[in-house]
Amino acid sequence: MAISRRVRGATVGLDAQGQREGPLAADAPDAALASTIAAAAHAASGRGAWQTAAELGEHSLRLTPRHDPERPKRAGWWSKAKAALGGS
Repeated sequence: MAISRRVRGATVGLDAQGQREGPLAADAPDAALASTIAAAAHAASGRGAWQTAAELGEHSLRLTPRHDPERPKRAGWWSKAKAALGGS
């Protein structure tokens, strides 16, 4: 799947009541979805879209199962993305 399709698939939308819909509305760990959103976060950072990258990185980390070997790497990457925005 092309990265641009992953980015479009991981973008957030709001329904009529202002609630998240689509992939970012997931609330249970999902390794495949977390991986797709992580790729979208990396693509956003590559474009210099650090706000989007940090938001997607947060969702990726949230959806990564607790014992997934990618979790520490995603946590570190998310921290770097937040730092690029001046956050902690």
